Amino acid sequence: MWRLPMPWVLALAVLAGEARAADLASWEKAVAEQCPSHHLERMCDGCYDDFLDGFERTLPKATQSRILKIADYSRRCREEVGGLSCEMSVHVDAMKRLGLLKRFVAYGCAEYTCPDPAHCDRTKTGSPAH
Repeated sequence: MWRLPMPWVLALAVLAGEARAADLASWEKAVAEQCPSHHLERMCDGCYDDFLDGFERTLPKATQSRILKIADYSRRCREEVGGLSCEMSVHVDAMKRLGLLKRFVAYGCAEYTCPDPAHCDRTKTGSPAH
């Protein structure tokens, strides 16, 4: 079995973390441009699941499958121990690759507002998102 030397393993882990941070930064930038008053960047980790599921249900099944294939959470986030920010970042990456980032953010702007950190409400119902 072929193995990478430990410094290479660490370097790859750092690069993967930087890529996820860049994806979340592009999400936050798009949110700031489209609906800064909603503060979606404050979304709690537990809110991401409902948010992602809700958006993906607005898309054709073929597009949903492409998102899941690109995001590939079980492979790309296998080192994730707690939280869901990695899951969100790989989905943001998928949205960018498929040209859906603006639509994804627009959905968030129409459906959610986050008045406080880790506290988001559904815009249309006023009920807590998580």
